[in-house]
Amino acid sequence: MATWEVGCVVWEALVKAVLLGTQRLGKRPLAEIVPLSEEMEPLIDGDSLEVEILQALAIASVQRRAGRVFPRVGDETMLEVAPEERLPLCSAAARDLLQECLQGEEVEERLRLWLGWAQEVGVRVPPEFLPDLLEVGRQSRELRPLLLPVLGDRGYWLAAQNPDWAYGALAVVGVTAEQGWREGNLPTRLFWLQRMRSRDPALARDWVREVWEVHKAGDRTEYLKTFHQDLTAADEPFLEEALGDKSQQVREMAARLLTQLPESGLVQRVTQWVSGRLGRSPQGLKVTLPETMTPPMRRDGVREKPPAKVPPQPWWFLQQLARVPPRVWAQGEEIEVWLGLAREHPLWEYLLEGWAIAAMIHQDRNWARCLLGLEISGRLEGGQERDRRLLHSLPLEEREAWILGHLQAHPERMSKRHPSLRLLQLCDWPWSDGFSRAIFQRFRGDILGSQDHYDWAVRSTFRQFSCWMNPQLQGEFRESLLPQMKPQSYWRQTVEQFLDLLEFRERLEEGNGE
Repeated sequence: MATWEVGCVVWEALVKAVLLGTQRLGKRPLAEIVPLSEEMEPLIDGDSLEVEILQALAIASVQRRAGRVFPRVGDETMLEVAPEERLPLCSAAARDLLQECLQGEEVEERLRLWLGWAQEVGVRVPPEFLPDLLEVGRQSRELRPLLLPVLGDRGYWLAAQNPDWAYGALAVVGVTAEQGWREGNLPTRLFWLQRMRSRDPALARDWVREVWEVHKAGDRTEYLKTFHQDLTAADEPFLEEALGDKSQQVREMAARLLTQLPESGLVQRVTQWVSGRLGRSPQGLKVTLPETMTPPMRRDGVREKPPAKVPPQPWWFLQQLARVPPRVWAQGEEIEVWLGLAREHPLWEYLLEGWAIAAMIHQDRNWARCLLGLEISGRLEGGQERDRRLLHSLPLEEREAWILGHLQAHPERMSKRHPSLRLLQLCDWPWSDGFSRAIFQRFRGDILGSQDHYDWAVRSTFRQFSCWMNPQLQGEFRESLLPQMKPQSYWRQTVEQFLDLLEFRERLEEGNGE
């Protein structure tokens, strides 16, 4: 058994012993409970079983933090030396800020900002922080997309030495891209597949085709997700084949990708299908729902079982309508006419949701302008993500002007039920100075007017602004708000955290050139 496997067995046995408790373990010596290694046994000299377990846990913890217990010199399984780095190292100032992130409060929030900045400027983390960061990534899957691009080659090498960090073992010394794809675990295969999609999409597609029949449905779905990168009509024949997969999730992913190709056969089929069931007459809109789920619908990724309290026929129709480019129905001023007719129809909720998702998928700005701000259900796609993509389809200046116009139309005090609050939560882009100042001033007035009361939704949204406002404005904001607040205000801690995060971003940007 390999050394790291022994370490895993020891650790699992120790954890089990802690969970069971020493009373249930009896008076047996520790060596009968835990398969101690030759190196570990002489280091344990406690006067009770409890102390010995704690000592063993301390030793095993150090071994795990170090990556693994390395083989002795002369062993046949000598490790390869870590490769030369390709990414430049971050600045000394950025290193100090990373250390602050890992040692201070709100670790994940600040670390997310640091990692996003490092990825944007193209630098890697200092090597002394790799064990801590790999452990953070093990515990938080959400941080991995930010963490993996900035680990550097030494980070990938170190991750390969510890099974707990296997998610980060993306590039191994001496392993080619094709070897990594064929021989690695799922995260490694996806890493190389994504990289190849950006370099040679045709070769990446061939890789997937070769293993399609032997890999499980979950893996096939993950492979298809990488096709979002550089998706072109050249991918259509393979994706059409994937529509014949026996797995529903695979068919859905293939259909999702084909929907993004307006000229694809799937979009043409669905457009013809929906056009035969949705039309305009002098009496209004006429909708003919499907009576049954047909094999072609199932093949094209339509989910048969609807959510709770949703009838199946409108559910099937909604999925198909959401795939049709909205310009098929109307353009220009006619869009508002169609929306007005839809509001008078019994199926108005399904019509608005289908058009909203279609405008999101096909990035139709004209339909997005008309649909933004409407109360639309989220049966098929999450409403928050759908509206975020609708908003992002508009040019930046128009986007910010639309938000400010919505705020101006609703001057009442901010609360969790304020119609603009949810829209402000979608504004995840670098804000202009004018937009930053306008939003800050709006919230400043509410904060000073209600220092002894706030609700959680408004507080968390205000803190979120620190990720998108221009950090160079933090000094201006600090002078404008903090001196006006009562020392015991309920809002004071939130405001201080908001300003501190802005200052953190400002220091991070200033430290880039050091």
